[in-house]
Amino acid sequence: MDDFSPLVFGQTAKFGQIFPLMLAKFQMVAAMRNSPDYMSMSSLNDHIDPNLMGLYPHDCLFKTAMLAKQCVDEDPILRPDMKQVVISLSQILLSSIEWEATLAGNSQVFSGLTFTMKNTRFTNCTDLPVLKAYLHWTYDPTAKPDPTLSIAYIAPPPKPDGWVGWALNPTGSGMVGSQSLVAFRETNGSMVVKTYYISSYGSIEESKILYNVLNKRAEYSDGVMRIFATLAMPGNAADVNQVWQVGGTVKDGVPENHDFSPENLSSKGTLELASKAENQNGNSTVSGRERANDSGESELELYGFFILVVISVLGF
Repeated sequence: MDDFSPLVFGQTAKFGQIFPLMLAKFQMVAAMRNSPDYMSMSSLNDHIDPNLMGLYPHDCLFKTAMLAKQCVDEDPILRPDMKQVVISLSQILLSSIEWEATLAGNSQVFSGLTFTMKNTRFTNCTDLPVLKAYLHWTYDPTAKPDPTLSIAYIAPPPKPDGWVGWALNPTGSGMVGSQSLVAFRETNGSMVVKTYYISSYGSIEESKILYNVLNKRAEYSDGVMRIFATLAMPGNAADVNQVWQVGGTVKDGVPENHDFSPENLSSKGTLELASKAENQNGNSTVSGRERANDSGESELELYGFFILVVISVLGF
């Protein structure tokens, strides 16, 4: 068991599904057989995925670890039966859901992805419907001198030397009129974000956009590109059209045309700034796609993970 590296189950894990991320090493559970009756949180924390940066329900972790310890007790008579296990896991799951509801969307882990900057947080997370893309964002209508929109757009380019782009379109719902942020790797391997005012379907040139870009940067790792930016918004911003895209080629520092597959042609939607801003002081609102996943998959992942751990330990 010494050669096991931290394990991550499921690439779409959200905080309602983080138990597979927490108990990151099987040897941790194996060691429970010889551990003292009292286990401290400090000893458990040594085995937690550091990418979580402490953002998890500590009491749920402790209860899960204690339950796992009971299930692998050397004396079979002292092990809980399945009824007791299910009841305990149900209580832990409910506690986890309650904890998640208190986050107000300040999640740094979404769909299995983490940001390298520890202070990068957003109040809204959207699983975009095509191109395997995600958008994290915060709209602050009280910012001075202008409201601000901070975003993290995350998508895998078709090729490592490709590009990813995200845009707002204040005049239409498609590409023409888009105020775009496009990220790609330069010849030296560093990431860059450039702005483009898309005025036609022809070739594009770097240009200023209608929104004042307060900051921008990009990251690339594990086949995924991330654009981080903050835009100054007009004072009457409400709902605004968004467009996102990926492409496979950058030539001489200029992104070339993307594919014209159904996914590429349908990568557009609406960003509901006003309604989301009203909810930012409460619990974050997730899309229907995310909500549908939360209700069933998190519970199944929790039970499935626990059973897998116990079976693996009992197989020693």
